[in-house]
Amino acid sequence: MDVRIKLGEHEVLAAGSVIGNPQTPIQIEIENLSITFRFENNDDEATKRVNITNQSPTSVEITCNNFDNPTGTGNRVPILIGTLNGRDLYFSYRVYALNGEVGKLLHYTFYV
Repeated sequence: MDVRIKLGEHEVLAAGSVIGNPQTPIQIEIENLSITFRFENNDDEATKRVNITNQSPTSVEITCNNFDNPTGTGNRVPILIGTLNGRDLYFSYRVYALNGEVGKLLHYTFYV
């Protein structure tokens, strides 16, 4: 069975969930692209921040700071993170956390 999901003009390329381990990055590979998620907590700062850094032309690192909300933290609209086979690649996510001693739950969707 072939399933295709569309959200407006975007086609869902991949979607899923990952339960991470504390202090361990989550790495997702889509064809030749590598996306690494790091989770950091800064007790001196209450603000939630996301930093996206290009590590190479085919690798990006997304660092989520202070994502410790059990009801979830994520983006409002898809984020452009690169291109895949000549098409713009977008990303949406939600991160859930019980406390700092267990891994985060990452829900992700990649769109083209």
